Amino acid sequence: MNKQNLIIGANSFLGACLCKRLYASGERVTGVFHKNKDNLVEGPEYYPIEELEGLEGDYTHVFIISAYVPEKGDYSIEERLQKVNVELVSDILKKFTQAKVIHCSTVSVYGVSPDAITESSSIAPINPYGQSKSDAEDLVALHPNHAIVRFSSIYGPHMRTHTFLPQIIIRALEKGRIVVFGDGSRSQNYIAVEEAVDYLIKAANSEQNGVYLAVGQNSYANKDVAGMIADLIPNVTIAFEGSDPSPSFFYNNAWTRSVLGIDEVYSFQEELKKVIGWLEKK
Repeated sequence: MNKQNLIIGANSFLGACLCKRLYASGERVTGVFHKNKDNLVEGPEYYPIEELEGLEGDYTHVFIISAYVPEKGDYSIEERLQKVNVELVSDILKKFTQAKVIHCSTVSVYGVSPDAITESSSIAPINPYGQSKSDAEDLVALHPNHAIVRFSSIYGPHMRTHTFLPQIIIRALEKGRIVVFGDGSRSQNYIAVEEAVDYLIKAANSEQNGVYLAVGQNSYANKDVAGMIADLIPNVTIAFEGSDPSPSFFYNNAWTRSVLGIDEVYSFQEELKKVIGWLEKK
């Protein structure tokens, strides 16, 4: 059967990569975008979010990638989180009752833990964004055919540049200096965008419903990430300043990898090279 995919959030970093992969594989792809169209890949047909209600089609898979992630200086955050991350999801579930719905969620639904977080770890959202995604998960779990995929920080060329990873690369390229807060021991987890797409496609094709954890194989201390970048960019120095009270996060997604048959391991260093090369061109 030729699968028909609807990707809501097609202009996003992850959405564009998913569109490209599915279209290249010969599947039908329809994308829905919000305001911007600058990241849309050639091939699929696209519609603005305002036309979502009028879309007709026997979609086999509906991917909900669209989400509002608050940034510094944003206003009406609670209202926007509710509208985009919860109410839009509810509307999609009501409209596409026969499709398998694949919902992109976040590891922010989990609480802080001294142990490695797994798929079954307690839900205790660490911020309003995480709470909105947890609320959406509750809705998706009621859909008869669904997959919930919780991602750590997704990185790769064309990612948003305001987060830790691209910011320290930009500073290394422009100033020849990386500043790490505290002693640099805080550890974070990153998943390459192409690996994230692997998880989405595997989850979509699974015959069972499930909640999956999509994370990189390892978490990395900020000082180690800075060191890797300094090794890849000549004449870069690393400085430590201030403090960093934020917690570290570690994960174990062995169950997800086993159930979905995820066996390819992406090299963090090799994927970093791609991000650096992209930012150099910018």
